[in-house]
Amino acid sequence: MGCISKLCRKLFVGILSLIKVGVSIAIVIIVAIHLYKTDIKWKKGDLPEVKPTCLMTGSVKGSSVCEYTFAVCGLSMLLSLLTSLLLCLTCDFCGLGDWIEFAVAGLQTAWWVIAAIIISKNVRDSNNYMGVGLPNEGWRDAVAVMSWVNSAASSLCALIFLCQACKCLGKACSCCCDDDSHHGRRDSV
Repeated sequence: MGCISKLCRKLFVGILSLIKVGVSIAIVIIVAIHLYKTDIKWKKGDLPEVKPTCLMTGSVKGSSVCEYTFAVCGLSMLLSLLTSLLLCLTCDFCGLGDWIEFAVAGLQTAWWVIAAIIISKNVRDSNNYMGVGLPNEGWRDAVAVMSWVNSAASSLCALIFLCQACKCLGKACSCCCDDDSHHGRRDSV
């Protein structure tokens, strides 16, 4: 039974991780294609004038929310990749892998919740801009929903890793705790 539950846990975490990466990539693509515009004006003898415009800022001037969204998605995927490489290269970081994965998933949960709040607020402002709203409302709404999906997926991963880490901690402490199965004796090595 232990192998099946361990396999199911790993499969579920793998699916959640794929969902997080897929949703992050989808957010980047949607923002890049439908919500982020760049106007380039060439003046004779001068350098080009570049004016980025983001349709998630509540006004058509500025691009910081779109760039923030790119950064959130990119850094989240990079952190997941670096964590995977660290755990692989150090053989589960000498048994602390579940705690490290819990810490990273907890950080990503906080990261995505904050991002989802910021994105949702700006999407709401953009949809109500001057009583009419900016174009591409459906794409903005999709980005806001997907950021909340990543928040939920990250929090589920954090919960799974916390349960697993506490289970491992319980096993590690079992030799020191009062355990009736040994009747007061310790097993010799």
